Amino acid sequence: MSTSSSKPIVGPESSVAPGTSTSGRMPNGGVGVPEVPSDVASDLVRYRLEDQPDGFDFDPRPGPQVAVGVDTDEPDGEEEKKKLPLWQELPILLVVALIVAIVVKTFLFQSYFIPSESMRNTLEINDRVAVNKLSYVFGDIERSQIVVFDTGSNDASEPIFDAVVRLIAESIGLSSPDSVVIKRVIGLPGEAIEIIDNQLYVDGVPLNEPYLGPESRMANFGPVTVEEGTYFLMGDNRARSSDSRRIGAVSEEDIIGRAFVRMWPLSRWSGL
Repeated sequence: MSTSSSKPIVGPESSVAPGTSTSGRMPNGGVGVPEVPSDVASDLVRYRLEDQPDGFDFDPRPGPQVAVGVDTDEPDGEEEKKKLPLWQELPILLVVALIVAIVVKTFLFQSYFIPSESMRNTLEINDRVAVNKLSYVFGDIERSQIVVFDTGSNDASEPIFDAVVRLIAESIGLSSPDSVVIKRVIGLPGEAIEIIDNQLYVDGVPLNEPYLGPESRMANFGPVTVEEGTYFLMGDNRARSSDSRRIGAVSEEDIIGRAFVRMWPLSRWSGL
């Protein structure tokens, strides 16, 4: 007659791990954890190693895994180029600024200085004005506006070096082309201009000119009719202005733009 034993059977016939009961509980009442066969554990370690990026050192022990010998920072690209010293950067900056100034001067805005007294008392000698070259691209020329126009009297035989120096000076507002003149629009295409006893008439109607000084004097002139595509221009200092009374009406194609602000001297800054 055999007697039952409370000890677990240990041996190859047993499928129960040592130290556990058939009910899956430890003798002390805890829950047993089956042992992992060595071949399964080896495969698990191999799988985890193959699944990691190059250079990753897998530690089979419990706990967080740390990549050993792997730089976690972003990969460095090309080394940052060394900054140029100021004495090398300055000429480059000056050239870029000059190119920008030339583009702005050619297509957008340009400053001009007043070389004569023909526009007194509105503009004095050495005043500087800004001219908008887009004004008449998007708008019409109107009476009383101050405009600059090109007389086409540039010296074609000017040496190249002198032309470059002049271009630079004009681009930064230090000088104005000798061929450019500034005047005020008086007569529009098709209108009749006449001066009688110091009074200007447009189509027989007296023109109010508040911009003239009380000492302004004009000799009798006309009448003349302004041709289509041209404008009758005059200086505000009528006694000392060489304008359309002498050179004739100015073609619209020769008008560069509208002077819209006196920017120098600062004490006399104002719109025009």
